[in-house]
Amino acid sequence: MESYVSERVTNLSDLETTVEMALLTEEELQHEMEKARASTDRISALAKKLHDQLQMAKDFELCIERRKTICPDANSGLL
Repeated sequence: MESYVSERVTNLSDLETTVEMALLTEEELQHEMEKARASTDRISALAKKLHDQLQMAKDFELCIERRKTICPDANSGLL
């Protein structure tokens, strides 16, 4: 009998969500810094939020699902 192993990442969408949130925070930060009367408190809060989100993405652990499939031989009569 022939067998093969397949793998897939089961939580990739969680990482994508974290990165998307960081991108939105970066846009908010950029917008705040472009204001004529930018709030330093708001800039500090957004910078901390962005740092935390990027740290979460950096430390993210992928979950990999592994499956072993056994294929019966064509001549074995098992289908």
